[in-house]
Amino acid sequence: MIKSISMKKTIALLFILINLYSFSQVIKPTSTLLTDGSKLKVENTDYFITPPSGYNYIPEHMGFMNTSKQTSITVTPHDTTSYYLMISSLLNSDYSVVNAELISKEELKNRNGFLFTFLFTVQGKPVERMIYVSGNSENCVVVNCNYKQIDKEKYLPELKKSAFTITR
Repeated sequence: MIKSISMKKTIALLFILINLYSFSQVIKPTSTLLTDGSKLKVENTDYFITPPSGYNYIPEHMGFMNTSKQTSITVTPHDTTSYYLMISSLLNSDYSVVNAELISKEELKNRNGFLFTFLFTVQGKPVERMIYVSGNSENCVVVNCNYKQIDKEKYLPELKKSAFTITR
């Protein structure tokens, strides 16, 4: 049992770290669907989210991107990883391995979730990733919101509002 939990924790951490690095790269939107602020089902999942209006839906990445704002939102379901295991992995990880810094963490008791903010560099520019994790003892969902650090005050409120709309 201990080995199984440790292996699950390692796999979950590895997935988060790879996700942290890979989505920091530029992805060109391929979808013509432009969001209008309505609730949408995330393709290949049983989750719904209300992205801000003006975002391109990118189903192959389970996310949304606004190229003019240089912001993005991705949804990653973890059907076999509990919320508690995911939070433990995120709280006890060494992010220097992926050149990222955990700059804030907050438990959201009224939302049954946890909010993390990471700082990393993309093409020499500081970028932040807000990660909202929600779930239960059986599974969880991770919503990543990326934005340039210089634009934090401008775009973080709408990204956070969107992340908090995630439902099954």
